[in-house]
Parts: sequence; C-alpha cells; structure tokens
Amino acid sequence: MECLDLGAIRGMSSKEWFNWLHDKYFPWKYTAHNRLATTRGSLRRSVDKYGLQELFEIKESILNADHRSIGACLSIARRIPGLGVAGASGLLAVLFPGNFGTVDQFVVYALRDISDLPEKDRVRAMRPESPSQTDAICLINIFRRQAEALNRRFRTSCWTPRKVDKVLWTVGHDAESRTGDKKGAPASRQSTSRSSGRKVTIEDHISKGEPHIQDLFKKLRSDILAIDPTIVEKAHSNIAYAANGRNFVEMWIQKRRLDILLRPREYHDPRGMISKVPETHGWTLDRRLYLSVMADLDYVLELIRASYSDVV
Repeated sequence: MECLDLGAIRGMSSKEWFNWLHDKYFPWKYTAHNRLATTRGSLRRSVDKYGLQELFEIKESILNADHRSIGACLSIARRIPGLGVAGASGLLAVLFPGNFGTVDQFVVYALRDISDLPEKDRVRAMRPESPSQTDAICLINIFRRQAEALNRRFRTSCWTPRKVDKVLWTVGHDAESRTGDKKGAPASRQSTSRSSGRKVTIEDHISKGEPHIQDLFKKLRSDILAIDPTIVEKAHSNIAYAANGRNFVEMWIQKRRLDILLRPREYHDPRGMISKVPETHGWTLDRRLYLSVMADLDYVLELIRASYSDVV
C-alpha cells in the first residue's frame, strides 16, 4: 500500500477497482474485524444495488480532481460506500501522498501535545475516534504545512503530508501504548498495590486521566451504577462493575481516554466502536472500545447496558 502504482489504479476496470477496494484497501485501513465487516458490507450492498459503474465514476472523479482542494477531494472519496472521513483521507493519502495524509486518532493525540501549535485549541476540541470533515481539512493542512517546513529546513523534497502523518501517528500511538502491556492491555492492569501494601482506590484510577477524562468517567460511573442498585463497583488493577457475581464492564482510565471492555456477545454498534480482543489474550471480557468525549457517552452507555443484560 505504501508503494502504490497510481498508473495501475488509473488502468483498473470497474471490477478491478471494486476488488482493490474490497480486498486491499479496506483490510489495510480497517483492522478491527467488526469494522471491516461493516464497511465491506456497505460496499457490496451498494454494488449489488447500483452496479459497478457508479463506483468506477467515483474513481475517475478522484483521479481527475484538483488535489489542492482538500474538502472537495474528501467529499468525492466519501461517496465510496463504507468510507467515512478517516477512511476517505486514508485513500487519498495512499493515492496522493504528496497532497494528503491519513486522519487518525493517534495523530490527534500527538498534535495535542504540541504546545505552540497554532491550531491547538481546534485540535483539542476534536473527537479523535470520529473526526469531522472540517477536522480532517484542518489536520491535512497541518500535514502540508509541516512537510513544506521540513523540506525548507533540510533543503530536500522528500517530506510529504503522508510522511508527516506517519510520524505523528507513531508518536501518538507510542504515547498511548506506554500505558499498555505487550498484549494490548493498559499498564494499569498491573497493579502496584502488592508492592506498596496499599489498597487501590477509585480515586487512584481517576487521577490518571486529564481533567476532562476525569469528568467523563465520573458521569459514566454514575450512569452505570444507576442501571441497577445491586451493581457492585470494584477497584483493583482496573475498575470493574459486576452483577450477580459476574463482571460486565472492566475499565482503565488513561490520560486521554477510557479503555473499556465488555462481555462477549453481539452488539448493535452502527458506529463500529467495538473491536474484538484477540483470543490469544484469554480475556473473559473481550469486546473493547474507547471513550474520550462526552458526546459519545450516551451511545457507549447503551452498549454497556447490553453487556449488563448478559449477566442478569
């Protein structure tokens, strides 16, 4: 995907273009199994209903668009069934790395830590897991500006918006992963209470989050406990909520988000927030999602209610 032959894309027939999206691009972009299934399903249903010609015409529009215009190109790419803002930006980035970068939650996390970023207030207001098109335009403009600055500074032409986004992704991902173990569980799973001899409290966990994450957890906590007065809250290496002696939520408070595990069952999740934890982890609660903004709280609470229903 990183060494894409644009000429080969231009020469693809409508069927070859569909196959490339379905078998190459979508699996590259959507690594969560349920999200991949959802997006591929949208693509297939559209082709079954409208045929391949419409999809082929979108490809031609993308290739012939003015690639200086971020918003126009994103709007065209988003016409592909299954692609949201992040998916559209990723497609544009692999097709035209000199003009576009991929919009991703970890890019947002990395940029939030740059204190002198001119757009810092705008970036801090973004929802990392579900950026809007306006967010994407802002981020891609940052990628472009930084690529130009690096090329001027080092007297080269090798920096592109795509390379800038990859660096930012790595920084943001590594920063979040520093709270995680090798299998993907937050480091807070590894309790320090044994060495200190002190019982871990809810307040210990809350202190790990930024102020807005602390407020988010407190509201979610109140809503969970309101589901049923018999629900038990436990604080150990994580925060767990149980009914009838069985956990239905396990949670870790990270700096910029809540890492939440739910019970293994089917969920109505049109936003595709839930991903399945690999079976090799051996976790009982193996459905995972992240919550970072208050606007998503009601949606996540409904998923938690579904998990609760699995134990009552």
